[in-house]
Amino acid sequence: MSDDLGKTIKIKNKKSFGIKKYAKLCKLLVVIAISVGTTYYFCKVELDKQNSKHDSDIATLEKVIKSLHQKLADNGLDSTETIQDQKQCVSKTPSVTAIENIEASIASGNTAALEGYMASKVSVVLAASESGGSVDAAGAIASIASFIKTAGIPWNFDLQSLILSSYQSGDYGQYFLDNSLVGKSTDEKVISFSFDCNAKISKVFMSASSEILD
Repeated sequence: MSDDLGKTIKIKNKKSFGIKKYAKLCKLLVVIAISVGTTYYFCKVELDKQNSKHDSDIATLEKVIKSLHQKLADNGLDSTETIQDQKQCVSKTPSVTAIENIEASIASGNTAALEGYMASKVSVVLAASESGGSVDAAGAIASIASFIKTAGIPWNFDLQSLILSSYQSGDYGQYFLDNSLVGKSTDEKVISFSFDCNAKISKVFMSASSEILD
């Protein structure tokens, strides 16, 4: 009888221990679940904040870019050409046909034919003068027409390399690149065309006398 009672007590104690152990395990799992849930919640909140800030930053940058484009436009500049300049593109020589047509337009005085060979903005410089600046194709053509109107003909676009080298080493050397198209009239007027990355005329340099170029 005493042995049976002892066995019953032991069984009850084992069951009680098992229940307590299970309860502790359940509590631990609940704590872990709460911890994971809390971590997930705060991570999601922080991620949402970062995404919101990212979207806000993008919107701000877009406004800045739009404002810069507008400022360039207000100053008569092409943002595409400005970006292209920043990439340091290399001057490209036009085709033989284009070169011949440019020469013919100067020789004949038909400067209107130059429009198709010009960039949207052209730097026009008149040596030893305050005249110069960035103008559109029409403005550049008007300046060229005025310059060659009284020039002696014919024009020579096949100048000796020695002459071109002297121009390149002079004060206006920046307007006489290796691929610039340079012509001289019989009365010593000089005109030089320089080209951009698209082989379009981007600079026109004019001098009433070749003497100041050496």
